[in-house]
Amino acid sequence: MHVGLLASDGCFSSGLTALIDVLTTAQAQRPGVDPSIPPIRIDVTGTGRKVTTGAGLTVPVTMSLRELPAVDVVVVPALGTMTAEDTLSALATRASRAIIR
Repeated sequence: MHVGLLASDGCFSSGLTALIDVLTTAQAQRPGVDPSIPPIRIDVTGTGRKVTTGAGLTVPVTMSLRELPAVDVVVVPALGTMTAEDTLSALATRASRAIIR
């Protein structure tokens, strides 16, 4: 299974890192649990070369947005916003508009 984590600058750090940790652990355990389960591949995708979370964690982007249609499932970590106004502002950025397209 190829999982694309579609992250944007300012996303919740825990939303992104928890997904990476859980999926990486599942892949590590997969052969011992049931080797017939297809391997789990995880790619972080975004609009640049890295994503900086709301808490300042920098995560490298390993796949471009153009490659996103090749994944089996896309997971989008939550925006790191606390108010409706902040959410609308985050969605109006150039990077968010590229992701939405």
